[in-house]
Amino acid sequence: MINSIPNLLETSARCPGIFANILGCLSPKEQIATRLTCKVWDNIYQSNLGLFPRVQSIAGLSKHEVFLLYQDLRSNRTAPFDELFFPVITKKFQETLDPSGKILGRFLSNLHTVMYRIDSQKGWEFFESLPIELKDTILTLDYSSTTITDERLLLVLNSCKNVKTLYLARTAITGDCFSQISVDNQLKNLNLSDCLKLNEEKVASFFSKVKGLEKLDLSVTLISSKTLLALDLSNLQELSLNLSVLNDEEELEIFFRRANSLKNLYLSGSISDRILLAIDPSKLKKFSFHCRGYSEKSLQLFFKRATALEELDLSKTYITGKALLSIKSNLKSLNLTSCLDLNPAILEVFFEKIKPLEALYLGVTSTLVRSLLALDPSKLKILDIQFCKNLDEDTIEDFFEKADSLQELCLEKVPAVNSILKAINPLNLRKLVLNNNRNLNKTTLENFFSKPNALEQLFLSHTNVNTNSLLFLSSPYLKILCLNGCHKLNEQKLGEFFSKTKSLEVFSAKGTSITGDSLLSLNLSNLKALILDRCIDLNQQTLHEFLSKVKSLKTLHLFQTPLTDQTRSILNSIRIQNLIT
Repeated sequence: MINSIPNLLETSARCPGIFANILGCLSPKEQIATRLTCKVWDNIYQSNLGLFPRVQSIAGLSKHEVFLLYQDLRSNRTAPFDELFFPVITKKFQETLDPSGKILGRFLSNLHTVMYRIDSQKGWEFFESLPIELKDTILTLDYSSTTITDERLLLVLNSCKNVKTLYLARTAITGDCFSQISVDNQLKNLNLSDCLKLNEEKVASFFSKVKGLEKLDLSVTLISSKTLLALDLSNLQELSLNLSVLNDEEELEIFFRRANSLKNLYLSGSISDRILLAIDPSKLKKFSFHCRGYSEKSLQLFFKRATALEELDLSKTYITGKALLSIKSNLKSLNLTSCLDLNPAILEVFFEKIKPLEALYLGVTSTLVRSLLALDPSKLKILDIQFCKNLDEDTIEDFFEKADSLQELCLEKVPAVNSILKAINPLNLRKLVLNNNRNLNKTTLENFFSKPNALEQLFLSHTNVNTNSLLFLSSPYLKILCLNGCHKLNEQKLGEFFSKTKSLEVFSAKGTSITGDSLLSLNLSNLKALILDRCIDLNQQTLHEFLSKVKSLKTLHLFQTPLTDQTRSILNSIRIQNLIT
């Protein structure tokens, strides 16, 4: 994009604002690269014009990406930290471009989260250095899995009065800070999952002050039903109580009868018919239910009232399928994985009456082909039938010939896999899982690979696939390839395959006889993760050559793979962010 603009030096000097806008379209690393183009570009990058796009690009990254960027910078910097990717903001900026402060708020939130996780003291010093007007732009705080204390959290919440989302999962918070929070707080989304030291009284006092809460996660906590009753439920739309200890049925029943605005509900553990029937499902759109202790008749009555339901997860429950027959809503996604008591005949009746699904998970069930044939697959995008052993090969093709919208398909350890591969049209298929199928027919697989496809992820671990078959695959979009435990890999042929697969980002070959020669044919500027655990034949000199050329590798796993001292020294010198040896 940059090189296509004529008279680059002259134009950038006369119209720096145009190039500041271009900076906003580039990733942080691409922005750094532009500084090498000419001195004018470098001046724009360092100027106030370049400040906004630098912040904007980082604000648009996920926290994981910011974490990787921060780590990369800390390990490789040769100049002061804040002069490279992360500008230091000391006052409001670019109010004409960001009058609400949303971009600045996301930037500060991302940076503080990452800094605090890596070094809590430095993260805290960074936060304290921010002027109050900048803290007011922060809407999200994420202290999950950190050592944040109640004392610090209270200071944060009293400084950032506009925080709407607060993540405290897996922390040692007791709730002492909550009792002192202002009644004017703006909290809408609170995650306290796996917080096992919460003080009931303090949390109840806090709940009474939070008037606008829309999402609440109390999974794996010891919060009682009585504490839940302190909640203002007028705006609560999403609630997660997975594996929570709620032992007072009377109070829990009162709570659910009041919580009549729920749209998303996540429950697991033990639940009685009394509690199940106390829940108002009339507005539920997403229901995740992994419970025991109820009767299917009560679940049937529950579904009769769940007229807005779109996503239903009943995996690992003991339903036979009778309750499903009461569903009248337009389901889009259904998960019945590991429902071992599922009756195929009842499932067939259910599939005949519902409208086309977009996602269906039937792995580890006794599903029969006739059940699938009752389903209209015209809109099906995701199908998981892993470990389904009762699919008749003679009739399964009829179903898959109609399922031409599939984007994700899991066929792990399915005896009828060859019949399915013959029938399926992979034109829209982006993810295919064939793991643990040792009966793959060579001709069938090669014919399938020869068809036009959009594959981005291919999983062939622990199969009898050979490298010649892979050469039939022409997929310009392939990003992930897993060949763990495949013992028919020819290094030369694998190299040929890699040389034509330029988009590959992740390659896994755990427990194979790979020597490493093929790795040199990979597009090393694109590769982000390489998994070679238990590869005892890996050639050390070839690995050295590979490591000297690799550009973007973030993850390297060599667990139980023999390594020389020289190799370990090289690995330490290049500082790969996620290295396991």
